[in-house]
Formats: sequence, structure tokens, C-alpha cells
Amino acid sequence: MLYWFKKKEGEYFPIENEKQAGDIFKRKDFNIKFEYIGRSDGKKYQEVISQVPKMTKREFESMTASGDDLDEQRANLLKEAFEAEIEVAKLNNDKTKPRNFDLIGLDGRPMTQGTMADMVKMMGQ
Repeated sequence: MLYWFKKKEGEYFPIENEKQAGDIFKRKDFNIKFEYIGRSDGKKYQEVISQVPKMTKREFESMTASGDDLDEQRANLLKEAFEAEIEVAKLNNDKTKPRNFDLIGLDGRPMTQGTMADMVKMMGQ
């Protein structure tokens, strides 16, 4: 699972590790510096990358010899795949935030922020 964030400057970045993604939410400056976009599973990225036709060694050498800029083509493909995965996260209606590993439930598992708020509300009644 990828957790997508956007810096206020406009740069998007994914975090694969849920604990690290949760640590971003704990930052005091989260609302000032970041925006949570959503989650994605990485499948769209893989789908776009897999569309590149496989090249034989001879075809690769031919492209290299002809001066085609493979690095630019590769960079464009990676950018396209990255943007496709961001779109998946934006369109995903499930905006579940990563769990806070500092909050452990009675079952020994990390709790979501909503679960903790519900628990505090129940204790107050």
C-alpha cells in the first residue's frame, strides 16, 4: 500500500511504510506543510511500466547507436507511471489514514486516529 502526500510547494511523494506515513501525520507542522492525498496499491504504476515492449539486445544497441535518448524516454515513462498512480490515490474514495503506531489497542494492534477518538468518547460517557 502506498500513502500519498503533497507538499504545499506542489510536489507529490509516496510512502510505502505505514509507520513512516503515520509519523508524518504526527508532525506538528503537518497541516502547514503537507496534504494527505490518499492510498493506492501500486498496480497502475506496474501496468504503465509493463506496457514498454521488451527489447532484444540488438534493438537496444541499434537505438543506442542511432543516438536515441533512452534516458529521456525512460524518464518520461516513469513520470507517466508516477502520475497515473497519483490519480488512483486521488480518485480512491477510501481516505483511510495510516495507523498511529504510538497508539496500541487492547488487542496489541496499532489504532487509527478515529478509533482512539471513539475510545476516548466512550470513556467519557
